[in-house]
Amino acid sequence: AFDLSQSDAKVFFDDTYELEDGGVHIRKKSKFQVAGKATLVDRFLPRVASPLQVVFDKSTPDPSILGRLNKVSIIRIHGDCVLMAPHVESLGQCTNLRALGVYDQTVIDSNEWSPILQLSDLKSLGIAQCDFNPQLLSAVDLPRLETLSLMPIADTLDSGSLVSIANACPNLKYLQIGPVVDDGEGLASILQLPKLEELHLSLQKTDIGRLDELLNVANTNVRNLSLHGVAMNNESIKVVVDRFPSLEHIGFSVDGNSVSLQGFDALQRMSFLKGIGISDVSIPGQGM
Repeated sequence: AFDLSQSDAKVFFDDTYELEDGGVHIRKKSKFQVAGKATLVDRFLPRVASPLQVVFDKSTPDPSILGRLNKVSIIRIHGDCVLMAPHVESLGQCTNLRALGVYDQTVIDSNEWSPILQLSDLKSLGIAQCDFNPQLLSAVDLPRLETLSLMPIADTLDSGSLVSIANACPNLKYLQIGPVVDDGEGLASILQLPKLEELHLSLQKTDIGRLDELLNVANTNVRNLSLHGVAMNNESIKVVVDRFPSLEHIGFSVDGNSVSLQGFDALQRMSFLKGIGISDVSIPGQGM
């Protein structure tokens, strides 16, 4: 095993690093104190069997370091890092990257994502609580992407954004998106993805009466569904039962007395259902 106590290994950024889950975790506080710059990439990473994960936790990486992570398959950046155009361009050179996550208010200009979105071999992409321009999706082609989590900190995802996701990522199996403002066309495109198995939707300011209009396409492949931003009632539960007959797990919220036992009876009739997650629910005439 590579000995992190060796003096020639203790040089990486001005922060700290440690081994974690078969990868390197770069963070500001850990038991390994480091000083100087950059021989860890040259001396350490080649000795680690892939897939290798590198995590930058509250430690903004040097762009030149990112550009040298060409053998890394997983990169996660979170915790108030600041990424400028050179950082994103360097990430775009990581051609062996298969999974990328950028989370937790990492600062990056909403229009600077293009080099990352051109990594056509990505299988997993997570962008959450960061600035992101949904219009960039119209020029993206990610045929191998199977997992997408897209939760911008400011922008909403409209119908056009959802159509772009469906066109750019035809082989998605897992999708988490929001906040969504849709007229029905966008979600129709999403629900027609042939391999989609898990769908998590955060709907912004959605009238419960419109749920039938929004979920206007049946999908027999989805096994796991969660709906946020809309309080369900008996009728909307029936819509979900009709549209997703193969569900094994469902999660949603209920506002006060909006659901009676009739609504839950509809769920019980689902042949494959194994789990139900409900928040803020009270059933008329029943103690909870």
